[in-house]
Amino acid sequence: MMAWDYALAWLIYLSFGVLFGWQVRRFIRQWGNLARWLCLGSFWVLAFTPWELAEYPGYFAPALVTLLMDLLLKGSANTLEGGLVLLIAYVSMVVGVVVFALVKRSKAVPQAASDSGSETRLNQAPKV
Repeated sequence: MMAWDYALAWLIYLSFGVLFGWQVRRFIRQWGNLARWLCLGSFWVLAFTPWELAEYPGYFAPALVTLLMDLLLKGSANTLEGGLVLLIAYVSMVVGVVVFALVKRSKAVPQAASDSGSETRLNQAPKV
């Protein structure tokens, strides 16, 4: 495999992956925040987690593709290294999304409490 073929293949793959991710984002924009983040995170993990090809050391492909090729070509005799990488990336993504949601929620709660308090003070009649 020549170096420019490899670079061109990755360029095409990444550009269509970003384009497809943009379409997925537009499709799920009415979903709730947590569901949308998990869906987009799952797409990015499955589409863009790289793993080294066993037959070509030094060359990488998406881990999902390497996992599927290992399952199709080697059957149950393979080590499923691509699957382990996907599992680690997916668990990391889920933990990151949950932490982000908790941090965002904890920042929103004090603002909502302070906003509701100011509204009640504004709506109260002054004491005479």
